[in-house]
Amino acid sequence: MMKRAILLAAGRGKRLDVFGNAKPLVRVGHKPLIVRNIEQLQDAGVEEIVVVLGFQADRVERELLSHEFIHAKVHSVRVEDWEMSSMGDSVRMGIRALLSDPEESVFVVMSDLVLFDNPYPQLEEALEAYEAAVLVGLEEPHGS
Repeated sequence: MMKRAILLAAGRGKRLDVFGNAKPLVRVGHKPLIVRNIEQLQDAGVEEIVVVLGFQADRVERELLSHEFIHAKVHSVRVEDWEMSSMGDSVRMGIRALLSDPEESVFVVMSDLVLFDNPYPQLEEALEAYEAAVLVGLEEPHGS
């Protein structure tokens, strides 16, 4: 079972810009996107989550601390020059923060995903079935 995840939350998310909110704080169903993702990761058995922060990092951290139902070990790292960095830079920072066992598989999740059904248990099963190093989950569009 994958017990660790990297949650990418450093960018501004101009497409989701809602009154200047950082994209992880945009609410869907009365919950911030980042909290929805953490809940789904926890439900899939993830015990440790590294959140890579940048834009409005202090606000995102405060939001995470305000949810007592988050029981996974959540810690953050900051991309200080987030405006000039790439998603790859954020992934590298997350991996460095999890260096205790670099061979163990981890979920890498973008914090602005809206996932109504929890995909993580099925992704883990597929990863094991295909003996893959990397697995990208794509959902077929509705009506296909």
